Amino acid sequence: MSGVKISEAELERRRQAELERQRLERLRKIREATDQYNLLIGQYEAFRTNVSLAMKKELQTFGSVGELRLACDSFASVKTTLDSEVAQRLSLPLPIEPEDIQALNSKLRESLSSLENIYNKGLSEFAARLSLYNEGQSEMARSNEFAAALSKIEKAKRLEYSDISFDLSSLLNSEAEFDLSVLYDEVLADCTILINNSAIGRTERSQLLGVINDMQNNQEVKAVCDAAIYQYKALRGNVKKKIRIFNDLYNQYCALYTEWRGLCNGRKTPIDPMTPRGGFESVEILQSEIQLLDEKIKVETKRSYIREQIDEVMQIYGYSIAESIVMRGATKGQSYLFESGNRAIHLFVSDTNKIMFEPVGLNSLDGEGHTGYDGMVESDISDEDRTAIYKDQIDFCLLHPKMVEELKKRGVILGNTQVKEANLKTAKMLRVKGKQSRRRQDKTHEAHRYEEQKLREIKID
Repeated sequence: MSGVKISEAELERRRQAELERQRLERLRKIREATDQYNLLIGQYEAFRTNVSLAMKKELQTFGSVGELRLACDSFASVKTTLDSEVAQRLSLPLPIEPEDIQALNSKLRESLSSLENIYNKGLSEFAARLSLYNEGQSEMARSNEFAAALSKIEKAKRLEYSDISFDLSSLLNSEAEFDLSVLYDEVLADCTILINNSAIGRTERSQLLGVINDMQNNQEVKAVCDAAIYQYKALRGNVKKKIRIFNDLYNQYCALYTEWRGLCNGRKTPIDPMTPRGGFESVEILQSEIQLLDEKIKVETKRSYIREQIDEVMQIYGYSIAESIVMRGATKGQSYLFESGNRAIHLFVSDTNKIMFEPVGLNSLDGEGHTGYDGMVESDISDEDRTAIYKDQIDFCLLHPKMVEELKKRGVILGNTQVKEANLKTAKMLRVKGKQSRRRQDKTHEAHRYEEQKLREIKID
């Protein structure tokens, strides 16, 4: 009987396929979590806008009544508190892992419910104070003139406070057609909510602002207001459609960015922060950013896999796991450092996944200036250090073919390999914060021991 054999190439292909399956599953979970996150962010924005509109109407109606000044001020302070709380929630950073994003979503839901309770409590207190004021005015009514004034206040009081709802879909998702009989303030309110939606484009926001300006500046001119309502009626469907498209794309952007940030986790070079919803001037720019992120992820995924395989191979030959370092003046690619005893290997992976290994010596940056850098090539090397690095080059030249073969088994093929012969002139010293080749540490210790011995001799004399 003969056993079934699977080639190393096929095993590697299966491993790569499994890694891709795991990546796509993680991306699915991130997308699901970020969808919910962005929905909550939209609810926070709509909550803030609804509160602002409701309070503006009530405070404008009663703000001029002296007896209600304290009640109005107290109610206005509720808005200030809510604005601050909402801004704080909206500034919370989006985590990397899907489980952490879901945990943040739970906190945001709880917080939104708490904020709604704060608003409703403030509204109830304001309504109760208004009721007491009206009762007192009724008892004091002595003339027809005052009765007329009271009637006006009572009419305003008939605002249905209990009908102020936080079912945000009523205004944001309703497809009901507007007709000219709708109250102008309702059109203004709906228009204001859409303008404050961070998913709206610059063009649509400008058009809606035009509608608002026409209505507010021509309240007494029915023809102008009617024309503005007709214009809004024509705009509304297109605006809402674009908001939906933008939200879908932005959810995709958030998921990809979160995956990208996770791949870059541990880098010493900062990556650009996630662009907020209102930071994209158009859907086209957002689509371009999504495409760019997708390309970056593919490159970084491949680079991460290559580095993981190099890590494993280097460990086989006694080296530590790679440590990311930033070279002075470096703008592209990634540099890593492997250490083994008093030896060190600098690995450079370019943006196109080209790889360079070079044995180097280490000398600490501590006290040498350049504290803003984690590494730089040292040009002035002592003859002793240069000779030691040269010997490391010779040893690594012997090791390199074995490493190449081991990487090949793992699916990492180093094509067009160029091996430079060991050369004293090409010896390099890397200055890295807090690190030093052990041979340099030994020399430092010897110098310290020599100084201590001299001190003891001086004391004996």
